[in-house]
Amino acid sequence: MIAATLLAYAALLLTAGASALARVAWPDRAPGLAIAAWLALAGTAVASVILGGLATLLTACVMALRARMPTRAGRPWSARGRWRRWRSPSV
Repeated sequence: MIAATLLAYAALLLTAGASALARVAWPDRAPGLAIAAWLALAGTAVASVILGGLATLLTACVMALRARMPTRAGRPWSARGRWRRWRSPSV
């Protein structure tokens, strides 16, 4: 969900933001500010894509770890408020 939102935000920045920046007239009067705005737009889009990929990777890692947990609920004992060792009680 987070990854899809970040990627949609990057797509919105690259389509609507770039076309809006190309249509306005103030970059002709202040080219330094226009360059800064363009770099901020591009940097935000790149950061959004990178964070979307990272969110996807972390989601996959969490799902893989939960699949390997030894409990029925997919959580270790300590996450449910119980502190137990992973060995049998007779030891």
